[in-house]
Amino acid sequence: RSEQYTLQLEQLRTEADTIQAKLTQYQQETGILSTDERDDLAIRGLNELVSQAALLQTRRRQAQASSDVIAAMLASGVRVEELPEVAQLPGINSMKSTLSEVDRRLSDARAKLGPQHPTVRALVEERDQLIGRIGSEARVARARSQKEVDLLAAQDAAIQADIEKRRQDILQKK
Repeated sequence: RSEQYTLQLEQLRTEADTIQAKLTQYQQETGILSTDERDDLAIRGLNELVSQAALLQTRRRQAQASSDVIAAMLASGVRVEELPEVAQLPGINSMKSTLSEVDRRLSDARAKLGPQHPTVRALVEERDQLIGRIGSEARVARARSQKEVDLLAAQDAAIQADIEKRRQDILQKK
C-alpha cells in the first residue's frame, strides 16, 4: 500500500505541476497577475509604478495640449513674447516694465530733443536691446516648455519599459 500511495502521490504531484504550468502559461499569454504571499511585494511595486505612469501620462497630455495650443497661437500670428505662459514669467514681466519706462523716457526725450541727440540715440539703443532680450527670453521659455513635453515622453517610455520588465519577472517567477 505504501508503494501504491507513493506512486499515486507522485502522479498527483505531476498532475498538479502540469496544471500549474498551464495556468502560468495562460497568465503569461494574457498578462494576468494574481496576488499571493510571495509575490505581494513585487506586485505592490508594480502597482506603484503603474500609478506613477498614470500620473506621468496625465502630466504629459496636459503639457502636450498646452504645447499644441501655443503652436496654434504662433501659427495664427501671435508673437512668442505675447504668449500667456511666456508673459507670466517674472523676468519677462520685469523687462517689459523696464521697456515701458524706456519708452516713456524716449517719448519725453524726443519731444524735447532732436532725433540725433545722444540721449535719444542711447534710449533707442536701450529699447532695441530690451526688445531683443525679451524675444530671446521668450524663445528660451518656449523651447523649455517643448523640452518638458519631450522629457515627459521619455520618462513615460522608461516607466512603461520598467513596468513591462517587472510584469515579465513576476510572470516568470510563477
